[in-house]
Amino acid sequence: MTAAGKLIAAALLGLLLASCAAQRAPVVTVNQAPVVQPSQRVHVVVRGDTLYAIAWRYETTVDKLAQLNGLAPPYLIHVGNRLVLDPPVPVEPAAGTATAASGVVVMAVPEPQLDTQPNPRPVVAGAPVLPAPATVPQAPASPPPGPPAPASGWSWQWPATGDITRQYDSNGQFKGINIQSRPGTPIQAAAPGEVVYAGDGLRGYGQLIIVKHSEVYLSAYAYNRVMAVHEGDQVTAGQRLGEVGGDAANPGRLYFEIRKQGDPIDPTRLLPSR
Repeated sequence: MTAAGKLIAAALLGLLLASCAAQRAPVVTVNQAPVVQPSQRVHVVVRGDTLYAIAWRYETTVDKLAQLNGLAPPYLIHVGNRLVLDPPVPVEPAAGTATAASGVVVMAVPEPQLDTQPNPRPVVAGAPVLPAPATVPQAPASPPPGPPAPASGWSWQWPATGDITRQYDSNGQFKGINIQSRPGTPIQAAAPGEVVYAGDGLRGYGQLIIVKHSEVYLSAYAYNRVMAVHEGDQVTAGQRLGEVGGDAANPGRLYFEIRKQGDPIDPTRLLPSR
């Protein structure tokens, strides 16, 4: 091979090696289940569960559950799904350290403290000394807006006739009220809305009906003897939802509950006086 041929071959070999070095390894995508922290509760979906029923059981909202678990309307869930119930607790690194992508701990170097005070102006003999400019106080930030008010055009009404035999407990021991009536007494919607749950899948409520009145308020009617509505039904205030049934220990009672943004509240604060 001539000298010129050797030079050409060497140049081609160099280009080939450079091309190989520039190529990256293929990226392999591996689908992994979300990491759940020990502090987070998890609910495993069973037959009969709905997102509204799960939210009611754990005193949260459908919006929060959907956001935590990446769900979109119509919020389809399946038996065996693992739903995270609590937001993750942020873990902050130790002060003065940071972890690089390679796993190497990098110590943060403190920045030099600069003198942020303005340079003082020299005072000329005989010149008047001017006072420093007054600091203008900043107006306090306005508080965040509160929860939206109930939709206009409707008001609450009693779900059944009868006397209250047990009141709401602000300590959370009893989260609604017991209305003592007679078996078969009609149970009426306390306000217009949509039936988002009707079934007996929640332990301790018997046959339960949950009505969504707005993005803020839900109401629940437990221990129905008969349910006259189904999930997805639109109901008006006063419409018959079912019949009072009670349980073996207390026949003829209706357990009634109202929740505001997922939290139980005293129903008598919203119901009209009688």
